[in-house]
Amino acid sequence: MSNTDSANAILRARAEQLARLPEDEGRGAQLMEILEFALGKERFAFPSLCVREVFPLTEITYLPGLPPHVLGVVNVRGRILSVMDIRRLLEFGNVGLTNLNKAIILHHGDMELAVLADEVTGVYAIDIDEGQHTLPTLTLSQGAYLRGVTKDRVVVLDAEKLLASKDLLVNGAL
Repeated sequence: MSNTDSANAILRARAEQLARLPEDEGRGAQLMEILEFALGKERFAFPSLCVREVFPLTEITYLPGLPPHVLGVVNVRGRILSVMDIRRLLEFGNVGLTNLNKAIILHHGDMELAVLADEVTGVYAIDIDEGQHTLPTLTLSQGAYLRGVTKDRVVVLDAEKLLASKDLLVNGAL
């Protein structure tokens, strides 16, 4: 075997080794894009696949007889949507509204609703296998809508379960 053939064999072996995935990366990270938002001092997120849009919340029409977590309705370009305060639904406490209110429109199938947010802090991808999938301090009702908590302590909520929830129905309708 000549020096050239030997060098080519070594280079080929190195290339094959570098092209191979390490054992622990073979499974691959399962990434999910989320939209993070703040409500008071709490940080929440929804999977971005369920987010239709974010808009400034200028006026809410309050209606009598609504559950405490439904603040009222809002007109978004001719669509009337319920506005929900996620803190009240999940019993995280009730903090007053700020001047920076926004509404995040969630959708899944035929369901749409607006979720109150003080500030949208970003959209980014997370590894769904990192972080916690539940918290021991949550009640059963809180845990029902939880997808997990990131390593940065952002509570990732399950928008699909939220939109399918009977907690959103008022006299049989949303």
